[in-house]
Amino acid sequence: MPSGRGAELARGVLKMHKRLRPRLRRLLTDAEDGECYAAAAARRVQAAQRDVLRALAAVDGPQAVGGAHAARIAVKRLRYLLAPLRDQGAACAEAVQRLRRLQDLLGELHDRHILAQVLRDSAARRSAEWGGRQFEQRLRGEPVNPGAWRPPELSGLLLLATRNEAEVLRLYAELNERYLAALEQSVAQPLAAAVDTLRAVSCPDFRLS
Repeated sequence: MPSGRGAELARGVLKMHKRLRPRLRRLLTDAEDGECYAAAAARRVQAAQRDVLRALAAVDGPQAVGGAHAARIAVKRLRYLLAPLRDQGAACAEAVQRLRRLQDLLGELHDRHILAQVLRDSAARRSAEWGGRQFEQRLRGEPVNPGAWRPPELSGLLLLATRNEAEVLRLYAELNERYLAALEQSVAQPLAAAVDTLRAVSCPDFRLS
């Protein structure tokens, strides 16, 4: 028999064992009556897949700002659900990787949509400020150059907005070519294969002696 600290530790372990044993038995009974994580995840992945496909179908053009944002959120939720099970098979790993690439692309498009709005707001605010200043000068009878009604920053903002719009079109074209034009092959089928893989996973058989 251990003595000293060893005996104290042994008594503590036995005490914890007696306290936890009934709880563990209840958990195992509940697990036997329910479903394992892989099976539960397969059911949830299938439901989330429908949400993703609906959201992607709503991204009907490069300026579908709300649709692209909603699709990105739906894809992210599904990826987070499936990511812990990527090691269950090649189909799961492929689905997670495909969702990651899709989420990244939608994220880039969302960032460009946000930048477009920031540039528009900046141009409108600066034009109002500058125009108001010129208007006050005219009211005071001060001479105002006709070209001075346009703020000097407007040309730079317009150039940035034009370049950003070109990037929006490029990203949407890539999104459409790789995913939207063939949702069944690019998204639905890989996810269905992952669901089939999860359904085939054998639940672990736990025994408490």
